[in-house]
Amino acid sequence: MPRQLSQCICATVGVGLISFAHAATPAPGTENIHLFSTLSCGEWVQRASYPTGKMTNEYWLAGFMSGQAVATKINALKDTDIPSMALWIDKHCKDDPLSNSVAAAKLLFAELTKRKAGKQ
Repeated sequence: MPRQLSQCICATVGVGLISFAHAATPAPGTENIHLFSTLSCGEWVQRASYPTGKMTNEYWLAGFMSGQAVATKINALKDTDIPSMALWIDKHCKDDPLSNSVAAAKLLFAELTKRKAGKQ
């Protein structure tokens, strides 16, 4: 790669990172925004009771579970689907309302991993 092109790419990436860092800095007064990943099971169940909340839960769950699969290099998601996983979380959260969405999703991933190991 020519040196000038290499320098141009580095400069572009650097500017992008600086812009991202600036954009990632919370605006004054927004430091206490409640992130979805910290939802209690009670909040999860409440959101699941209306269509847009259910969809939000499912999108979050799909991303979280995909991230777990990539991070662990375990293909635990084969032969399942997002609505079924969301139902599992719904049941878990109804049974243990003091838990939270992240803990429930981690338990689900462990359960799917165990089931996959049993099928091999």
